Amino acid sequence: MMQTQGVRILLADNQDTVRAGLRSMLKDRRSWYVCGEADNGVDAVRLADELSPDVVVLDLDLNEMDGVDATRRIKRSRPARHVLIFTDDVNEYRIRRVLAAGATGFVLKSDGGGWSKPSQVFCITKRFLPRPPQKPFSTVF
Repeated sequence: MMQTQGVRILLADNQDTVRAGLRSMLKDRRSWYVCGEADNGVDAVRLADELSPDVVVLDLDLNEMDGVDATRRIKRSRPARHVLIFTDDVNEYRIRRVLAAGATGFVLKSDGGGWSKPSQVFCITKRFLPRPPQKPFSTVF
């Protein structure tokens, strides 16, 4: 049965085990559900258009199209959609690049996702933003 209410989340990561782990963590959150999964950037962009998720969780190092280009294309088709980067490799250059493409924030894989505290989503991002985003990711939940 397809859910129609709540926060619809699209997961995109090259690794099946990472997507399965994210799906497992998210299934216990009330009104959050995974509406689709992709294992590469091209499919992530296509599924974002087809499924209209509220949030797209992207790895930066996707095959076929990296997370920066996928973020740019996803945001171009629906600017209000939140794109959250889920990665284990961040540095100032990568942060600035993906934020310029339109990502809402980062969650580090090494922190186990930080899903229990939505305010952690901006722990890295805030340091590099000149001003807060129009609608913080944590208000989606």
